[in-house]
Amino acid sequence: MITMYNNMKKNFGFEYTDPDTIEALEKAEYPENTITGTPWYSVMSNDKYLNDMNFVPSYVNERYKIIDDGYPDPVDDDDKDAIKFRCEQSDMVMILLQLAYIPDDVI
Repeated sequence: MITMYNNMKKNFGFEYTDPDTIEALEKAEYPENTITGTPWYSVMSNDKYLNDMNFVPSYVNERYKIIDDGYPDPVDDDDKDAIKFRCEQSDMVMILLQLAYIPDDVI
């Protein structure tokens, strides 16, 4: 597995996971209880984290009415810019979570 990550670094100039983390995971024991039935796990699929991070997913209708960004509510529901900026606050949570996969030297 480490070879695959070394090839990513060699061929494309970046690694999407820290090599030390990969090495630690390869040496780790298999846990007694694991997440099963899905090929990946999104932190935001857990309601506790969803609430703790004040994240309002894009599938929520009229989510801009739920998000409080400290600015006045859009007067007009057709004000696309105001709605877009309000939703960006919640979307930033997902962006920041993805930053964990970007190497420090790229950031």
